[in-house]
Amino acid sequence: TEVTEATHLIHMAKLYALAHPSVTFTLIEGGRTVFRSPACDSPADRVREIFGRGLAESLTPMDAQENDLLLSGLLGKPGQSRSTRKEMIFFVNRRPVDSRTLSYAVIEAFHTFIPKGRFPPAILFLEIDPAVVDVNVHPAKSEVRFREPAMVRGLIVSGLRHALAEAGHRASTTVSSAALG
Repeated sequence: TEVTEATHLIHMAKLYALAHPSVTFTLIEGGRTVFRSPACDSPADRVREIFGRGLAESLTPMDAQENDLLLSGLLGKPGQSRSTRKEMIFFVNRRPVDSRTLSYAVIEAFHTFIPKGRFPPAILFLEIDPAVVDVNVHPAKSEVRFREPAMVRGLIVSGLRHALAEAGHRASTTVSSAALG
């Protein structure tokens, strides 16, 4: 339906705005502005602009590098979890993507910080040689596969765990009911 298509377009505009925070984005439908995000100084500012202060303040920045792989982004602090993967957002070479490798690696990195069946908010940017990424997995080019998924998974798990440790967060075997919010 038109409403469904409009919802998908707004979602895609938000994803591309996240991928390019220094660019102003405006989406107009029928002469009416349905989405607008001014240029921002950082991905964190863009998250605040698009998703609000609540999500932005629940995230902590992270950076990791291994060989030619660069990983950066914003992670949910321990205790922050969601019932869906909706706030697990991934970009490969600034392109919004779906990837089981990325999704499962984030879940693995957080498995001692959140209850089973819950998902951490994470907005991650992976920079990788385009030659080692297969973008022809899905007709919409939204799903990707990596030539060396174990290397990508290893960077994400170790990078996220290191970022959480640097932020002073330690894994726990217990999770309070307040963490389920």
